Amino acid sequence: APLAPATKGAVKRFQRRFGGRVAPLHTARLIRGFGEIVITAPSPQAQLFLDGRYVGRGQRKVLRRIPVGRHRVHIVINGKRSPHRDLTLVKDKRAAVSF
Repeated sequence: APLAPATKGAVKRFQRRFGGRVAPLHTARLIRGFGEIVITAPSPQAQLFLDGRYVGRGQRKVLRRIPVGRHRVHIVINGKRSPHRDLTLVKDKRAAVSF
């Protein structure tokens, strides 16, 4: 859904003042920092997904500069999707998830 004009103005003021940007989520939120997520899968053929988006393939992947906050990770191996794992990423920290 499009942002209300007042919200757009607040986002633009934040961007000009602090050099931030807006995350593409269901609702706009201001990014207040970044962290890393390490995904470990049982197979090199695993397709890795973060928040429903494909991020790569392999047994281990480090995702850098991920916005802080809640995230959802799942993998797909041979067409079978794993249950998702939820995690909360903290600024300048690394979160790990294994399947």
